[in-house]
Formats: sequence, C-alpha cells, structure tokens
Amino acid sequence: MQIRFSQFSLPALRDVPNLVVWVALVLVALRTIFGYFLWVDGGTAALLAVALIPSLPSLWRSAMTSPSGMKVELSEVAGVGETILHHNEPANYNRQGVSGHFMAFNRDPNQALAVFSAELERAARAISQRRGLRCDQSLKDTVDTLVRLGALNELTGSAIHEIADLAHRATHGADTDPGVSTWLIENGEKILAILDSKN
Repeated sequence: MQIRFSQFSLPALRDVPNLVVWVALVLVALRTIFGYFLWVDGGTAALLAVALIPSLPSLWRSAMTSPSGMKVELSEVAGVGETILHHNEPANYNRQGVSGHFMAFNRDPNQALAVFSAELERAARAISQRRGLRCDQSLKDTVDTLVRLGALNELTGSAIHEIADLAHRATHGADTDPGVSTWLIENGEKILAILDSKN
C-alpha cells in the first residue's frame, strides 16, 4: 500500500494560532532533548500549556475520527475504480442490483465503501466458483489466483486489493470523503457488472 502525504489530515492545525502552539511545543521538545541549547523557562512552558488547552478537543476528535491520521479521499476510491472501468470491457447492468445499498448509505460513505468492498469480494468468489476453484480462501488469495489464471488482469486484481484496504480503513473509523457515496452510486454497479460477466 502506498501512503501519500495527502492522506494525513490534522484539522487542529488549520488555523494560525494552533500552528503557533505546535511550533512552541516542538521547541519545548527540542529543549528537552538537547538540554540548554534552547532555553525555555518554567513560566514560558506553563503559558504554552495553557495556550494548548483550547486545542485539545479538536485534537481529540481528530485522533478518534482519523486513525493514524489517514483519510479516505474520493480521489483514491475514484482512481482505483476507474482502473477497473478502463481496463475491462464494459458489461450490461441494471440499476436493481446493489444500488439500494448505496442509496441507503448515501449519508454514510464509510458504510457505502464497506458494502462495495463486500460486493467485490462476492463477485470474485463467484468467478472462482464458476471456474470450479476453492471459495474458502481469503480475498487476497482468491484474487491472486484469478489473476494467475487470467480470469482477471493484474490491474484489476491490484484495484480490488486497494479497495479492500480503503474499506478496511473506513470501517475502522477513518474519515471518508462524503463524495465517495455519490461516486459509488454512479459507478459501483458498472464495476460489479464487469466482474459478474467474467467466467
């Protein structure tokens, strides 16, 4: 998995006052590490601590809603999805499939992404079943086997792995871009139809 710096979000640092506080705290840390090269007396340290208090709720919310500081961006989901759409023949589909799930979760992109990942796993296992292969393997092993046998191209296999990773982050509380739900409503069934058409 490639981690890009754009995945890290620190809502508490978006305004100048909080940035000043953090810079001051870094100086205190450096002073602690390097001794008297940086001089900060007790009064200054106390003032810095008081200044930090208003930022604590924001920092706490950030830590609770974005584990490891990572956010699931719309560009990540759309980029991976477009890989599948652009490297496979389009398939016929109807809007009676999983759109109900996506519509129901329109206001919760985390759940929408989790549902989509589960549907991708279902589709991958269905291909394995049609080929008479084992269906009790992990999703990774299932997809890797299908790629090795030529049922899926390598880009599609990698894309499925990436979506599973994004869904894992989403289901564990990572902040997910609200646009993900809309994108899945518009494109999710097209992707699933492509997989369902493979033998």
